[in-house]
Amino acid sequence: MNLRSSALQRSIKLVALLLGVILVCVLSVELWRAAHTFLESLRPRIARSLSDTLGLEVNLAELDFSVYPTPGLRAKGLSITPPGSCAAAVKAEELILILDYAALLNRKLHVSMLKILEPSAAISLESGKPKLKALDGLTTPYLKREGQDLCQMEEPSMPSSTPKSAAPAITHTSSSPLDFSIAVETVTLSRAKLELLQSGRKYELFLEEFRTDLDWDDETLTLNAPTLSGKLDQNPLNFNASRLELNVQTKMVAIKNAELKLNKFQLRADAQLRNWCEPERGQISSTSIDLPQLSSLINRYSPKSAISSIKTGKLAFDLNFSGGPQADLLTGKLSLTDFNLPSYPLTLRSLALDKFSLRVPSNGAWSLDTPLRLQNFTIKDLKDAYQLERGSGSISIKMAPNKQLNATGNLALKGFGFNDGTTKITNIDADLSKIAASVSPQGSITVTLDLAGKSLDLDHDAVTIRGFSSLKAPLKIEVPAHGGYLISGPVSVSGAKITTLKRDFRDVSANVGMLISKPLRRFTSQNLSAELMGRRLALKTDFSMEPNAYVLGASSISMPPAVLNLSGKIDRDSARTFAVELAGEDLLPAELTPLILPEQKEQFEGTIKSLNAKLTGTMHNPLDSLSGEGDFLITKPIATRFDLTASIIDAVSMLPVIGGVITPSRLKEPDNVHRTRADFAVSKRLVTISNLKMERKRFTLYGKGTVDFDLKVNAKGSVVFLRETFGGFSGGFEAFGELLGRVGKIEVPLFARGTYPDISVTPDTVTFLKDNSGLTLMGKTLGAAKDVGVGVGRFITRPFRGKKKPQPQ
Repeated sequence: MNLRSSALQRSIKLVALLLGVILVCVLSVELWRAAHTFLESLRPRIARSLSDTLGLEVNLAELDFSVYPTPGLRAKGLSITPPGSCAAAVKAEELILILDYAALLNRKLHVSMLKILEPSAAISLESGKPKLKALDGLTTPYLKREGQDLCQMEEPSMPSSTPKSAAPAITHTSSSPLDFSIAVETVTLSRAKLELLQSGRKYELFLEEFRTDLDWDDETLTLNAPTLSGKLDQNPLNFNASRLELNVQTKMVAIKNAELKLNKFQLRADAQLRNWCEPERGQISSTSIDLPQLSSLINRYSPKSAISSIKTGKLAFDLNFSGGPQADLLTGKLSLTDFNLPSYPLTLRSLALDKFSLRVPSNGAWSLDTPLRLQNFTIKDLKDAYQLERGSGSISIKMAPNKQLNATGNLALKGFGFNDGTTKITNIDADLSKIAASVSPQGSITVTLDLAGKSLDLDHDAVTIRGFSSLKAPLKIEVPAHGGYLISGPVSVSGAKITTLKRDFRDVSANVGMLISKPLRRFTSQNLSAELMGRRLALKTDFSMEPNAYVLGASSISMPPAVLNLSGKIDRDSARTFAVELAGEDLLPAELTPLILPEQKEQFEGTIKSLNAKLTGTMHNPLDSLSGEGDFLITKPIATRFDLTASIIDAVSMLPVIGGVITPSRLKEPDNVHRTRADFAVSKRLVTISNLKMERKRFTLYGKGTVDFDLKVNAKGSVVFLRETFGGFSGGFEAFGELLGRVGKIEVPLFARGTYPDISVTPDTVTFLKDNSGLTLMGKTLGAAKDVGVGVGRFITRPFRGKKKPQPQ
């Protein structure tokens, strides 16, 4: 009995359990069906509440209840449609709303957390204002303010098909609607995708996760501790802040302790903005922005921008800004380091604005005051390259309401340099003061400044300059709006050493007029003086650098009493050919010859009364390539170790009969005054002399020949003695009387050969006797005298001959 009773009790319990399970299942199904029915009636109310809040049409395809892990609502197929459009502009695969059930029992939808999975949207910036772009291609306004759309559009046509995740709009028609309000405490977006469309290009923002706590009242939406991680066009993106506040009524945005990291650069900000983006007050800073990474982003917005080609560079800044009814003010510091822009190319070790102030008044004008530090700067413009080792100073810039810009300041330069491929200028240390610049609304630029230089080095194939001790110049720089530039102003220099043609001009000082334009550079000098070989000389120059040549205008070199006028040009091609014209007066060979023939150490004296020449050659080997022509006039003997007059007389004295009368003692010229004129041509280190006429008191020499640059002479000519030369000496000789009576002169041919100073002058005896064979002396003809020989002539004339004059040493 006990066993039966026990078995019966177990059976009753089992049946009761089964009935309980069945009842629970039935009740659960009914409850689920009731909850589903309730949620289905709740779905349009939630959508309507969201629509009223956002000012956009919100649709939910499905709404379900979730118990695990957290009680809440799960919505699928979210679509948001702007007013006036039938196409969704925002979609999401799923929404999870974690609910406050106590608030729900009070007929309020209090969402403690909103989580949106895989939302997507597209924003068009084509018109300059952001607009939601319908996912099927329609563009519509994205924001509704004060019940009015920003842009009224015509009703767009229905798309050919409705996306699967979208649902037709549902309008709430209940006669006793429930009063729902939404208060979201936390929002989370997962795997969100946003596309920005501008100028036909698309930029993608992907958010792996965005999370924030919300406080939302009638006017202000506050995001507490928002965090974001994702990618912007494949660049890692992270953002966090203490707080973001958006006031819809006043259009104010407040940012507290925000930090943005995009790839390798980082920004920190505390700011308050009006009208969503205009600065009110705040601070923004960055310890290091990697400019190549930034330029890759800029390149997507502006592919033709020069900044898009940045190779290296880091930017750091700390900016403070404040806005007001009269003016906006931006202060702070900024530095740029290791900057390389290959497209120019341009390199920069560092640029620093240590403490700048930018003021922008409400009338559109602005002003900037800043100290400036610059280090290791190089830039190349076309063929011209510039460099700067260091620079520092201060600048003040003001922009007037009519867009006229004016700037003042000063700048100290250390190690400035310039290179145009042929001329290299380095080691310029200078102070730029009284800088005053203006830029017209049309774009023309005018700058005036005072330049005080301390050093300068210049290198060129033809000239080098070292060690200016002083350089001063008030300069004017003009850049017309249509292009080009013009730099003008006098320049005073002193203390320099200029080396050219292997000679040093020391202690150079000058006042130089300068006019530099693109592509012309012109320099004129007054009061230019220098020391050369212990003597002072003065120069006057007109030098210009043209695109294809260096041109020397009418210039002069004065070394009293000598004056040399010259002009010419040097081509700037690879051959570097030159052409020069010379016109000199009272030139002193002792001073000029070492410049022309630096390897010739022989000393000269005397004066070249005049010299005219046109010469050409190349700068690579000027002496070997020199060619040209000219003429000269000498009024005093030049050679110190060779007496040409004495050599001629001595040679003539070797002739038969004549040598007895024409002796050095009888033809001595007290002051040795003479005139020598000739034409010459230069080619292949050889000077060819023609039309030589050397005038003496008692004779004249005519001749021609060659002299090479080693002073090797090969010449011939004839010396002519007139009747006046002999005076009473000829009366006692029948032969001289016959000769002078017939032609009025005696002409003796000569040869001159040798290397200075060992030059031998000899008579052409055979030609002389042949030409005068008809003359008789003591019953014999001179023609027959050649059989007797020179010795007979010397014997006959010995009583009338003087001693041979030695050559000067």
